[in-house]
Amino acid sequence: MTSLKTLTLLALTALLATGCHPGGEQTADDTKANPLLAYVPADTPFVFANLETAPPAVMDAWLKRLEPLAKVGEQSLADVRSELANVQDPEQQAGIDLFLAISDEIAGKLNRDGLESMGLSLESNSAIYGNGLFPVVRLGLKDAAALRATIERIQAKSGVTAEERQFNGASYWRLGEDPVAVYVAILADHVAIGVTPPSLEADFLPAFLGQALPEHSLGAAGTLSALNKAEGYSGFGSGFIDLNRVADELLNPASYTATRLNTAFGYDASQTSPVCAAEYRAIVAHAPRASAGVTELTGNSLGMRYRVKIEENLADQLARLVADIPKASAAGDAVFSLSLGIEVGRLREFLLDKFTTAAATPFQCPRLARLNQGIQAAADRLNQPMPPFIGNFRGVRVELNDFDFKNFDPAKSTGLLAIEVENPEILTGMASMFVPGMEDLDLHPGGEPVQVPQELLSMVTPDFQVRAMMTSDALGVSLGKDESGKLLPFMQLKGSDDGTFLSMEYDLAALAEAQNSFEGLAGVGGPEAEAWRTHHEALVKAYQSMLGRTRMEFRFTDEGLVVDSHTAFP
Repeated sequence: MTSLKTLTLLALTALLATGCHPGGEQTADDTKANPLLAYVPADTPFVFANLETAPPAVMDAWLKRLEPLAKVGEQSLADVRSELANVQDPEQQAGIDLFLAISDEIAGKLNRDGLESMGLSLESNSAIYGNGLFPVVRLGLKDAAALRATIERIQAKSGVTAEERQFNGASYWRLGEDPVAVYVAILADHVAIGVTPPSLEADFLPAFLGQALPEHSLGAAGTLSALNKAEGYSGFGSGFIDLNRVADELLNPASYTATRLNTAFGYDASQTSPVCAAEYRAIVAHAPRASAGVTELTGNSLGMRYRVKIEENLADQLARLVADIPKASAAGDAVFSLSLGIEVGRLREFLLDKFTTAAATPFQCPRLARLNQGIQAAADRLNQPMPPFIGNFRGVRVELNDFDFKNFDPAKSTGLLAIEVENPEILTGMASMFVPGMEDLDLHPGGEPVQVPQELLSMVTPDFQVRAMMTSDALGVSLGKDESGKLLPFMQLKGSDDGTFLSMEYDLAALAEAQNSFEGLAGVGGPEAEAWRTHHEALVKAYQSMLGRTRMEFRFTDEGLVVDSHTAFP
């Protein structure tokens, strides 16, 4: 019965998830933009919610883009239905009947009209948050009665039912048993999903069912509006996790979470020694808060930003490790480009200082004894002499312009590589010690690109040419017959000097093709394998049709780590 309820939960969650979309404009009282925020306690440890629903035109564009994938999914669903219809297994029959009923209900409805006919909304408010550390999800609905009717049809068709319970006149479902259960309730304008131990049900249900709102709500406090303004997020979805509050929920015996865990499981936070509690909190204090938010949402683009707040002194030290080298190419035609800039010599000194200091002042909490051992081992390894050419390293840049993913023909591969160093002659001198003939290359700062002889290459083919050149702070290589003309401009690019230490841009469709090629190599023979291959290729083709290009940049600021991601779709 437990597995049956789990299947019911999974089915319901899959059905509801299609209606979850972020949304954006800030107001002084955020509940005016998203009424669901009235249910969120102001001191929640984590939340992600929207302040503006996605415009219908934007959602229609995304649905249009998903059509090829939806068609393949519909066919896959039909194939699975045909196979299951012939299965005769009493132990699995209930699960099979439930799956058939769900698939029958959603067949042909993976579109606006179909989803809305089931009560779901494509432009809904949503909120994911914690009552203490117990997660709750609230998703706005177009028609609560229609969703209830959908669930009732699925239960009637499958013969699988979940008991609908009552609490103070409100109905809900409880799926699962001890140690924790999932609760689902269809309320007047939204559906709520939460997790808590069944033994805490009476305490949990009033807030879950909206019968007792928090005295101070996150929405009334305008917390997300303030977050969006401070971090550059739009109202199309943002949130945070406060690790100090997470730690307090677990370490403070009087906290919401600790008191309930004590009731349900006998967890007694007061048994954590003051020494251990203080050291746990000290660890968290180095990176106490993370946040994320949508920065752009249109019919053909999606931007996201992620921030990790880092203790001020540590953030400043991390920023000094960044090497000022050019970012990954943004030309828009490379299959993959990457730039990583870290002063390796400084990084070693930074890590050695941190691990040596930590080893000299080990944690006193017995539960952190193994961490002490790891810190000491790391300090010992870092204290060993480092070869000069490693400390000379400042970064690497790669630009793959073309690659034959199907046949893996090196002659059809083109690209550029730059190894950023303080003194490139140290690198070539080291290489000449291990690669015979390397010393004969006429490489010197400011020189023209020179062709690398075939005998020095691991792949010997006349059509695959490699040229190398040296600047005052880098060693560059071009791969491909006609790429050498691009090498000098590639080497002359200027650094960004904005704290970016890692940037990358890639063609999602090309990488999907690469993944498909690797998986195809692993396939076995026979009719079943061929059928799988045909289906898999159709799925990849449909997936590729909706993909575009993604760019990601990672940088350190005086407040911590910032990651920006942007995807453009065709």
